[in-house]
Amino acid sequence: MGVAFARMLVARPKSLAATGPRATSLPSSARARGGGGGAGGVGGGAGFTVARALMKPGRKYAEAVRRFEPYDQVREPQPELRRDLLRLMREAHGRGIEALIHVNNRAEGNTPGTVRALAEMWAKQAAPGS
Repeated sequence: MGVAFARMLVARPKSLAATGPRATSLPSSARARGGGGGAGGVGGGAGFTVARALMKPGRKYAEAVRRFEPYDQVREPQPELRRDLLRLMREAHGRGIEALIHVNNRAEGNTPGTVRALAEMWAKQAAPGS
């Protein structure tokens, strides 16, 4: 499998949120949608899809801050969230579009750690024999 890897970007917002007209059928922990018009996407879409990994549903912002400060390590891995993001990345790759994943520190406690875990999962699934 070629690696048209997802760009991992940092955002601030609340649980994985939809951001476009074509929401995928991901579980509640992960929602995404493709951009509007333009070249490259299926059906004349923008050629990318966006997802935001935010706080665990039902968690209050102040609780997340207390739990995760100083945001120096992943404190609460969210396996379902990671699987959903990886599924979105695979779907985007299969459609030949980019997946732009925005990860908030309050998703798991440390954005770089979450991004690293996703990159490792992606590499593992793309490895020969996996």
